[in-house]
Amino acid sequence: MGQFFRVPALFALLASSSVAVADGLPSGVGSPLPPDAQEAVQHAKSVSKAFRAITRLAAPSVVSIEVTPDMQQVRGRGFRMIPGAPGMGQAVPMMPNGQPAPQGMGTGFIVTEDGHIVTNNHVVRTGGNLKVRLHDGREAPATIVGTDPETDIAVLKVELDGLDPIEFGDSDSAEVGDWVIALGSPFGLKDSVTAGIISAKGREVGLSPLESYLQTDATINPGNSGGPLVDLDGRVVGINTAIESRSGGSDGIGFAIPANMAKGVVESIMGGSAPSRGFLGIQMQPIDPALAANFGFTGQGVLVNQVVAGGAAERAGIEVGDILVKVNGQPTPTLQKVQRAVKLCAPGAECPIEVFRDGETVTVSAKLDDASKALANAAPVRVAPRGAAVPQAPSAVAPASLGIEVAAITPAMAKERNLADPRGVVVTSVAEGGAAERAGLRAGDVIRQVSGSPISGTDDWDKSMRSTMGPGRSVRLLVEREGNSRFLLLRA
Repeated sequence: MGQFFRVPALFALLASSSVAVADGLPSGVGSPLPPDAQEAVQHAKSVSKAFRAITRLAAPSVVSIEVTPDMQQVRGRGFRMIPGAPGMGQAVPMMPNGQPAPQGMGTGFIVTEDGHIVTNNHVVRTGGNLKVRLHDGREAPATIVGTDPETDIAVLKVELDGLDPIEFGDSDSAEVGDWVIALGSPFGLKDSVTAGIISAKGREVGLSPLESYLQTDATINPGNSGGPLVDLDGRVVGINTAIESRSGGSDGIGFAIPANMAKGVVESIMGGSAPSRGFLGIQMQPIDPALAANFGFTGQGVLVNQVVAGGAAERAGIEVGDILVKVNGQPTPTLQKVQRAVKLCAPGAECPIEVFRDGETVTVSAKLDDASKALANAAPVRVAPRGAAVPQAPSAVAPASLGIEVAAITPAMAKERNLADPRGVVVTSVAEGGAAERAGLRAGDVIRQVSGSPISGTDDWDKSMRSTMGPGRSVRLLVEREGNSRFLLLRA
C-alpha cells in the first residue's frame, strides 16, 4: 500500500506517545529525540545550512535566457493571438506552417562584472532576439559575443551594472561522490536549485567531439542547459548541458561540461578570437584484441593507419602502424580521447606523444598545427570514380582458402583510380564466404602493406604471403579504400 494509506498508523503512533493536544492538534512532544537521532538531525541541518549558503552565494550570478526568432525571419508570415489570462492574449510571430515561431529557453551565469554570460551554444544557436532575466528581476537584451560548437559553449554580453560574477572552480580536482548543486530555469521555472553528487567523470556520450562530461544525479531538465554546476566552495565545476532520459525529463543522469575545459574556451571568446585547436595530421582506427595481439601489444591505445604528408605527425616521426598510448600525458584508449587530447593542445606547442612501435614504447614530440588552417588547406580525398574498372588479369593468387586474387597497379589504373602512390596491389576478386571476405576486403581495395612491410607489386605480395601465411596464422594488411587507409587482419 502507498504512503497515503498509512496515515492512520501515524496518528496511532502519536496517540500512544506523550503528546499534548489542544483542539485535536499536537502541540508538542513530551520526550526529546534519542541522542543518536539528535546527532543525525544536527548533521542533516548542517548540510542544509551549507546548501543554503552556497545557493545564496551562487544564485545572484545565474540568469534565465529566452530566445525568440528575429522578426526578419518571420516578416510577412503574420501574427496570431494565443490564449493568455482570461480576456487576454499575446501576439506571437508565425512560421510558414501556421504554427507559432519557436521560443528557446535556457540558463546562463555571469562571469565578469561588465556583463559576460556563459551558456550553451545549443541554447542560442538559432539566433534571433535574446533576453536575460537576472536573479534580482531585472531584464536586458543580450548579444552573442561568440560560440564554440565543438564544446557547446557560448558567451553573451549584457549592458547592466551591479552584476555578481561567479568564479570557475577546478573540475580536475572534483571527485566522484562530491556534492554539487545545479542552478537554472528548468521548464522555465526560474531560480530553481537541485542537489546531488558527481556520479562519474570523463563521460563520452556522442554529443560533442571534445566531450568529457561530468555526470551528476542533481536533477537537470530542459531549461537547465547552460546553467552552473556548483561545488561546495560555491565555484562552477561544470556547465549543465544534457540529460540521458527516456521520459524527456530528468531520470537522474545529467551531463556537464567540465570547468577546466570551459575556461580556456570562454577566455578565447572574450578575447575576440575563436578557440585554437591543435592538429596532428593522422587517421586512426580502434584496435581490437586480435589486431593488438598481431602487433604484440597488450595495453590500450589507438592505431595510426594514415599519416598526412608534411603534417605535425610526420614531422615528429610518427609512422603508420604506431599505436598511440598517451597524448600530452593523457591516456588515449579511444579515438575520441586522442582527438580531444590533440585539440586541447595549443597549435605551435610541443605535445609529447607516447607510441608503441616494434615491441617497445617510445615518446616523440609533435609541434602541432592549427586545426582550422590545416583543414582549410587539406588536399581533397582522392576517391576512385564510380565504375572504375577492376583489373581481371594478370593476377596473383593467395592460398585458395583465403579467397582473394590481386593484380599489379598499372600506370593507367593509377590514373583512372586517382591513386597517388602506384605501389601495392589491387584486389581483383573476393570469394564469397572466404577468409578475405570475413576480414572485410572488397574488390577494388588497394593493399599497401603485408605484416608491416610495404609491397611494390605482385612479386612482393607472393613472397610476403608465402612467408607469413599458414594454417592457424594471420596476416596484417594495410588496405586503402576511397582515399582512406585501414588495417585488416586476414586469418588463414
